[in-house]
Amino acid sequence: MEQFYKETYLNLETAINGLEIEVENPLKRIEAVIPVIMKSLSELKTCVLKTGFSNEECKSSAKSVLI
Repeated sequence: MEQFYKETYLNLETAINGLEIEVENPLKRIEAVIPVIMKSLSELKTCVLKTGFSNEECKSSAKSVLI
């Protein structure tokens, strides 16, 4: 679970940083970031429902978070 969390967090942070560079308007930037965060949270929720908080690893599809 910890590896999945770290990978998901890193990919989410990278996606958000990329959007911050691409979009200058703060409101447009936030509008673009919200779906990325929601997708990441959905993947995390699916993993937790599947394995609980055990050390079993989920297959990370966090790479798909990047736009």
